[in-house]
Amino acid sequence: MPNTAVRAAGEAMPADKRITFSIHPNEMPEVYAMIVEGDCMLPYIKTGTKLMFSRTEAYRPGDMVILFRRPDLVKPGEHQAIVKRLVLPPAPWAKFGVDRHPKSEVDPVVIVEMFNPRRQLAYSVSGLQGIHKCLGPVPDDVRTYMVSDDEIAPPKRKRRA
Repeated sequence: MPNTAVRAAGEAMPADKRITFSIHPNEMPEVYAMIVEGDCMLPYIKTGTKLMFSRTEAYRPGDMVILFRRPDLVKPGEHQAIVKRLVLPPAPWAKFGVDRHPKSEVDPVVIVEMFNPRRQLAYSVSGLQGIHKCLGPVPDDVRTYMVSDDEIAPPKRKRRA
């Protein structure tokens, strides 16, 4: 299935490996940029477009969003982060990355759509790490910088005995 995926600017993309992030989406900067790869969002988003995303801004149906899939569920050659248009957000009580309660028959989902070909897709909330809102293309006059995971993720604190 075609996907429009994103990667950090300047990052080489090996086709034979899983494309995953070593940091959790909750540790991403409040606003960050990534480059789109793929054509499933044509004609609205083209391959090579640098998009801005907000970790903190609320998303609503109709917004473009980035879905972060759990790394252990990403098949070789696929991307962990994919861009889609949000149709139905997760239920307010659903928790990302958490399997449903064993006594529950409800499997909360997120419904998104792509445009090329036009199709709606459902993703289980338990298979996602998070969703961030797309703020649109990075303006031409805005510079972006490649940073390492160490620069993004807060340092781990040592516990005192």
